[in-house]
Amino acid sequence: MAIRSSLGMFAEDCPYDKISPTQNATAEHEAFAVTMAEKGLVLLENHGALPLKRDSGNILVVGYNAENDLAYLGNYFGDPTSFLKIPQAIREIQPHTDYAQGYSYKASENVRLQNEALEKAKNARCNKNIY
Repeated sequence: MAIRSSLGMFAEDCPYDKISPTQNATAEHEAFAVTMAEKGLVLLENHGALPLKRDSGNILVVGYNAENDLAYLGNYFGDPTSFLKIPQAIREIQPHTDYAQGYSYKASENVRLQNEALEKAKNARCNKNIY
């Protein structure tokens, strides 16, 4: 926090506070963000799963952070104009995509969430498992 404060992030005259979403979320900025994401992507293991094809079969995304807004925002953020979360992005390529949370920070919910994920996996009849 001391570093963030020394950079002026909490000052009343912080220049970044004057940037409106309409100035920040432009088509040019969105295109640049996509380019940087494409260039910054590191794929450690593929097993033939990527790139996704429209006829790739059913896909089940399991994981707490796949639909967690705070995970996408990270530690430094402004007011996003929109989110494109992993399940939504995959659905744009493969409509037969489902999501299961699978885990919660509330231990009392974990058995139910894990059973839900297992049931969805059985019903998805996926022809390939990717870990």
